[in-house]
Amino acid sequence: MKARGVIFNIQRYCVHDGPGIRTVIFLKGCPLRCIWCSNPEGQNPFPEVLYYEDRCKRCFICVAICPKRAIEARDEGLVINRQRCDSCGKCVESCPNGALEMVGEVKNAEEVLEVAGRDVKFYRDSGGGITLSGGEPLYQPDFSMEIMRGAKRMGIDTAIETCGHAPWEEAVKPLLPYADLILYDLKHSDPEAHKRYTGESNELILKNLKLIDAYGRRMIISIPLVPTVNMSKGVIDGIVRLISDLKSVEGVVLRPYHAFGVPKYRLLGRNYQLGCVNPVEGEELLYYKELISDALNVPVKIA
Repeated sequence: MKARGVIFNIQRYCVHDGPGIRTVIFLKGCPLRCIWCSNPEGQNPFPEVLYYEDRCKRCFICVAICPKRAIEARDEGLVINRQRCDSCGKCVESCPNGALEMVGEVKNAEEVLEVAGRDVKFYRDSGGGITLSGGEPLYQPDFSMEIMRGAKRMGIDTAIETCGHAPWEEAVKPLLPYADLILYDLKHSDPEAHKRYTGESNELILKNLKLIDAYGRRMIISIPLVPTVNMSKGVIDGIVRLISDLKSVEGVVLRPYHAFGVPKYRLLGRNYQLGCVNPVEGEELLYYKELISDALNVPVKIA
């Protein structure tokens, strides 16, 4: 039986998720809960209903049609009981104003590769390909494997963007022969701080990082720069020390914090945990870029 999985987006013509022009496939499900996450719709591994309060005309058709009675009508709009909702989609189909939307759909690898295959010429001309992202692609290892294996048969370059928090034998190691490049996230150097800000220690992440390096697969380290979380010389120096002895690291990408994902939390009925912080830009970015460049003999870019 062909592996099927849940994706929440496919973006074509991307240039920040690996070399060249790429198609980025976003898979749902992630073991981490980073408090600054800009894709909260990718955290749970199943389809979910988004609620756009500004589009709701208070007709409450969805309340009547929901078979699980998971939607409650209130003066201020709708409240969705996320534990009771089974994502059947009947409320979305019934809404006349587009106030409800399903994020996440079940696909097989053939359907994903059909989209990716439309841009083979652009990949070859630019040195691009496909990138699996998320969420966390290793959360759906069989599905990710089938996509990457199919892409290789089509002659398409492959990359995978991962937080590295996955079992080595079951999820990480089997995918490595089909990955031309690993985009590996390192969010914090301290295990306790990592757990405080993401929900998990970085112990497994660092273990897998060393194993991938020993395997010899090409890697680019991706570092989010998040105010109040990891933007200090001490933390960045710690991350540099973690990667300074690795042989397979070809570069570092700094991904400055932005607030573009904040509105999504309200659509999902969740609270944004990081609070109000300013986007990172200008001299701060250059400071950390130069700090890493001075310590490592690899290119450092700002995404």
